[in-house]
Amino acid sequence: MKFKTLFVIALLGLSFSAAADFTTVSRAYEIGIENFRAPPTAHGVATFKQCDECDRLSVRATPNTSYVVNGKSVTLKKFREAIALSGGQIGAPVIVLHHLESDTLVSISVNI
Repeated sequence: MKFKTLFVIALLGLSFSAAADFTTVSRAYEIGIENFRAPPTAHGVATFKQCDECDRLSVRATPNTSYVVNGKSVTLKKFREAIALSGGQIGAPVIVLHHLESDTLVSISVNI
């Protein structure tokens, strides 16, 4: 009986720590390719709008930013080439992962 009581108390203690406040570290944006401009260099800035009426956001890239085209990791140069070859397909989704604390890009992914 004591074991069951201790077990229940331990579970209750764990559940209270799970209810703690969370800190948002990164934010993901899903945007249309027509509202996205890739960074020109590894230390450049990507600009994008969440919607046609929204303000444009600018986020700095770093050499650690990863670029993905159709699920495959590529270099920034190949990423920019893929975007250019897509002809700006209206509505093609671009996923931008923005690290909020450092205000940098974690990754940019596109499926075209």
